[in-house]
Parts: sequence; C-alpha cells; structure tokens
Amino acid sequence: MRNLIGLTSAIAIGMWAADAEAAVKVNFVNPDHYIDAGAYRGKDRARSLEEIERTFQKLADRYLAADQTLTIDVLDVDLAGRLEPWHFNSYDVRYMRDITWPTMKLRYELDSANAPPLRGEETLSDPGYLDFPSTHISGQTLPYEKAMLERWFRARLVDRRPPRS
Repeated sequence: MRNLIGLTSAIAIGMWAADAEAAVKVNFVNPDHYIDAGAYRGKDRARSLEEIERTFQKLADRYLAADQTLTIDVLDVDLAGRLEPWHFNSYDVRYMRDITWPTMKLRYELDSANAPPLRGEETLSDPGYLDFPSTHISGQTLPYEKAMLERWFRARLVDRRPPRS
C-alpha cells in the first residue's frame, strides 16, 4: 500500500513538473537572419538563444498561473553593445555605447482559462539600458536583455498594460 501511495505521489509530482515546464514555448524564427544574437554565428549565438529561452521559462514560472500557456516567437534579436574587432586583442568584447541598446522583436500569445487570449507582436528596446548601475555589475549573461525582457513581461503579460503608441 505504501509503495502504491509513493508511486501515485511520484507520478503526480512528475505531471505537475511537466505542466510547469510546459507553460511557455519559445520558438526562434529564422535565427540565421537575426541582426545580432552573439559574437559569432556558432556557439555564441546558441548560448545567447538558450539564455533567452531560459529567461522566458523563469519568468513564466515566476509570474504565470498553472492554467496559462504562453507561446513566444522570437523574430529578431539585437544584443546590447557591439563588437568592435578593430580594437587590439578584443575580438570578442562587446562595447556598450548609448546607441547600442538591446532590441528584440517578438510575437506572443498568452492563453488563459480565466481571461481572453492576449496576442501581439512588438519590438522591445531599452535605449536607457546603461542607466541601471545594478545591471552593469550583475555578473550574469545577457543582463541588459534579461532586464528588458522582465520589464516587458511584467507590463504586458502580468499587468496586461497595452503597448505604448
């Protein structure tokens, strides 16, 4: 009997964990045509896109209810900063300038049992990305992009504020 209860509990927990991870689906549409998703086309881009996907997953886990399903199509990515290969020994350093803010183009759909679906397509950008000192010293990967995505996620999908015109 104890084994049956333990097995039932394990199955329920496994189903709950699978549901929690299924709350968000991120699709990268034509990533070869993105403006900039990493220093070079190979591993850097893959790491950047994986980090963006993980960020959406964490935001969904934190802010969305169990009955909500989010689908995000990432249409374009332009990371903060630029590579300036003409600098000696800094071929993989991103130089942050006030004109090189992060930008992403997204199409999204949030389905919920308790509310009408929320759909849209937006270009997110953060021209003031250098104005947040805590982001500079965070030590995390893609800190400017993550901050921009969290602000957008909370405004659009949690608070359901419409985009600015």
